[in-house]
Amino acid sequence: MAFLVQHMFLRIFPVLLISVFSFQPLAAADGKDNTALLRVYEDSLKGFGREMFKGKDLYKAMANKKFIQLLEKALGFEGSYQYPFDSLNFMARLESPDKKFKIFNWNVPKEDGTHEYFGYIQTWDEKTKQARVFRLINKQKEIRNPEIMKLGPEKWYGALYYKIVPTTFRKKKSYTLIGWDGNNNLSWKKVLDVLTFRSDGTPEFGDDVFQVGKRYQYRVIYEFKAEMIMTLRWDDQMKMIVFDHLVPEYPGMANPPPHLIINSYSYNGYEYKKGKWNFIADVNAKNRKDKSDNKYVTPH
Repeated sequence: MAFLVQHMFLRIFPVLLISVFSFQPLAAADGKDNTALLRVYEDSLKGFGREMFKGKDLYKAMANKKFIQLLEKALGFEGSYQYPFDSLNFMARLESPDKKFKIFNWNVPKEDGTHEYFGYIQTWDEKTKQARVFRLINKQKEIRNPEIMKLGPEKWYGALYYKIVPTTFRKKKSYTLIGWDGNNNLSWKKVLDVLTFRSDGTPEFGDDVFQVGKRYQYRVIYEFKAEMIMTLRWDDQMKMIVFDHLVPEYPGMANPPPHLIINSYSYNGYEYKKGKWNFIADVNAKNRKDKSDNKYVTPH
């Protein structure tokens, strides 16, 4: 779902009352500078955001519904692309290095240890000075073979992104996304995906660029023991994606379940050449924890 950002000419009331039950949107008097208005929205979003991570699932779902409604309204205001929303530190707010788009992305932990994922992509056209917003609909449970599928925003393999790595091959831009999935109480996941944009500007996920064995996959999904810190990061010095080599917790175990897969304190990598992420075994990477794991709300 996409909508164009437009001016909103609304009455300004002397008092703004914000509650769980109602929100009266306001606009700047001149219809151009909506910074003050966006601060008001941000303050309300922060309040609902706190409620999405505590209490019963029903109350978290209610808060998340209001959060979605307000965020979608806020992203519809002119100037919202330039607004930082920097107090909403419970969700990812990533901008591509070329300033072409932003990702607003968050998870809602559930009482059974699983997670739900939500997100928006906001694109910016410097020539037209116009933004578009696409809502991401998580269909992870319905996607049978995610490693070999291209997906759109209406059928998204949900994850919580923490890094955008831009690449270019033959003048075609693509963006590799690195993300985390809390999955359940037994196993967590990390995800490598690719974001491109169709000719009409619609985002598309997945491309056959990740070398796995002798073939190339559209995305890579690592599943491992819950609570374990798996490194999956872009190393700017090495110019490659570095990740833990995963092994069975008990040596010699054949086909271990995900909750018995751990890191081995050795590393592999992906190096980008000629439009593909090529697998590199046994890279010499320092044993540094992936700080991005600390950003996420773990299962209760």
